[in-house]
Amino acid sequence: MGWFQRRRVRKFAEKAVEQQNEIFVFGSNIFTEAFIENLIEIGAQSKVALISDKKLAWIDEVKDEINVLYEEKIEEYGKRNLYETIGFTNAKKVIILHEDPIIIQNIMSFISDDELKAILLAQFAPPFVHYLAGQKQGQIIIVDNLFQIVRKLYEQMDLPLEKPPVIAIPVPKDLGSKPLSELKIPTVKIINILREDSKQRIFPLDEPIQENDKLVLYLEDAENSLKNIVDFLGNR
Repeated sequence: MGWFQRRRVRKFAEKAVEQQNEIFVFGSNIFTEAFIENLIEIGAQSKVALISDKKLAWIDEVKDEINVLYEEKIEEYGKRNLYETIGFTNAKKVIILHEDPIIIQNIMSFISDDELKAILLAQFAPPFVHYLAGQKQGQIIIVDNLFQIVRKLYEQMDLPLEKPPVIAIPVPKDLGSKPLSELKIPTVKIINILREDSKQRIFPLDEPIQENDKLVLYLEDAENSLKNIVDFLGNR
């Protein structure tokens, strides 16, 4: 790690201590974006630190709300110095949303604190992580979807929300050509379609669905709505 890089990481680590960041997220993909958006919606942004392997527009949009470190050199994820410099002083959870098994393995190799929980998505967790999760139950957690994580974090936060939040979720893969009017989730209202790669980002519900679209949802009952979304996705 060069001098300038070490200085960047130290600045990120100092900010993490100052803000008492408890949730460290590794990733930059669409799942990371959706997860960070949901954390902001439930008011958890002050608790979040993001380590991203790419500089992307959506991260620039939220970097004033969350603590961000860009580490674009993939080889750095395989070096102990990166993790020692970050420190994870107040960390309670490390959430790994990478799809590359090598990066996942490198991060897991250096996250060893018994008090620190590592959470990964089942679809990206390599076989060795599934094995470790069996050996270290409660410390390494594999979940089926992001909303299982969001719901647990929400339940742990005593948030006096004045109104239910609005969140965005990826369109279910098996929706196919079915109209969105057939998509029913109790205590959840589908507001519109979010299309990030379009100049016009918001589309009405009768717009044909495209790959990577998201559904913008209004949660009529913050706690029960999150549970209903988790149940809905878990049954698909």
